[in-house]
Amino acid sequence: MIYNAERNFLFVHIQKTAGTAITSSLLGVPGSEFVQPAHMRLSDIRLPGRMPIVIASVRDPWARLASWWYMMQKKGVHNDFSAYLLSPLPDGSPVDFSTFIRRVDVIEETGDGGKSAGKVVQKRWRKYRKSLGWNQLDYLLCRGRVAADVVLRFEHLEADWAELMGQIHPEAPLLLPELNRSSPEERHRWGELYADGADIDFVRHQFRRDIARWGYQPPC
Repeated sequence: MIYNAERNFLFVHIQKTAGTAITSSLLGVPGSEFVQPAHMRLSDIRLPGRMPIVIASVRDPWARLASWWYMMQKKGVHNDFSAYLLSPLPDGSPVDFSTFIRRVDVIEETGDGGKSAGKVVQKRWRKYRKSLGWNQLDYLLCRGRVAADVVLRFEHLEADWAELMGQIHPEAPLLLPELNRSSPEERHRWGELYADGADIDFVRHQFRRDIARWGYQPPC
């Protein structure tokens, strides 16, 4: 998360939606503060007095899970959440993609649980929870309603980013770096990951609220 009291905005960092690049750029806006841990939901924090402009980026859930899968293959086990996602199958073989996307339990990150959110934004709970199965909408719920004022779409991020800069940093629009971006080879192979139609249907059901809100379509 990034909070900026001077310009009254809060960026909610949803995993695998270009959030690392967006975070890097928004830290260049005067007054921006990095809020830890990075991937909290609105319901996980206590906001300061006035409600800020809530910014988020979202992505096609099928592509988002494919990108998450390849990232985890590169990073390996590095915390409680990744240990759960990458734990071997009962026969000892490595986890496959079909199993990976179905690991939707909520995991408590013991290593990150004690981090303070920031100088102004405060954590509502001490425990830091993560789940592969949360809809992107779940990150944006405040008192039971969606509280996102600006939603950047990964699929046309450049245009959306330029519009956002016009609102919050018009004096000197900031560039959006390419960080943690999937390689062309990985993106080409995403269709192969969904060769099993049951996996396409699983994602359609699990993320049906995101799909309904933003009109995403399954891979061909």
